[in-house]
Amino acid sequence: MQRIINVLLLLVIVVGVVQLVRKQRNLTIVQAEHSRLAQPYGLLEVKDKSKFLIKRVKTDDPKHFLWHCYCPTNVELEERSGFGRPKKCGSSTFVNDDTYLIRCRFDVRDGVLRAHIIERMGYGRRDFDRKPVLEFVNQHWNELELDVLATAADLTLDTTQVLNFLTIRIPESLRVDFTQQVGETLAKQYTEEPFFQMLYGTPEAFVSYDQEHTQSE
Repeated sequence: MQRIINVLLLLVIVVGVVQLVRKQRNLTIVQAEHSRLAQPYGLLEVKDKSKFLIKRVKTDDPKHFLWHCYCPTNVELEERSGFGRPKKCGSSTFVNDDTYLIRCRFDVRDGVLRAHIIERMGYGRRDFDRKPVLEFVNQHWNELELDVLATAADLTLDTTQVLNFLTIRIPESLRVDFTQQVGETLAKQYTEEPFFQMLYGTPEAFVSYDQEHTQSE
């Protein structure tokens, strides 16, 4: 009986070690990619360590968005991102003030539009597979309405604010063609709300944000 117990305990330990190794390997890959991206951009000039500092980094790809950011000490950040109404995807507390990168890159593979998001909290992917909408968006990507944070200049923002890094909408000029191609139901859904959105903020900031948007609806 004792021998069986010992074998079971050994199996549990082996499984735990394998899971830990896999998790560490994934974290190492994310950290390596983060370091590779951060290296060319140097340090941000942080003048107020109690606030966010956001710098947009230009890329040569219209589907690749990149920001260099500063976050104050002991700030808990939530991420909300996705196609349609964004959902909470995770949170992380910055024990030490630090600079980091946030990247969002889109591609289409196997009939799926994918948003790859990599930043300090790790890697995430948001998928969209509604074919008529996907085809229209991919065809008209350069005509979409893009609201990209810190496009005009570096931004210093209070931690009470939600950071709207990226919002993508179907513009008014395309809505007739969009409705004809995807149908009224889908057209209504993806014109009344953003096609894609990526937000970051503290839990407290999101409470105020949600209240404001609930009232406006």
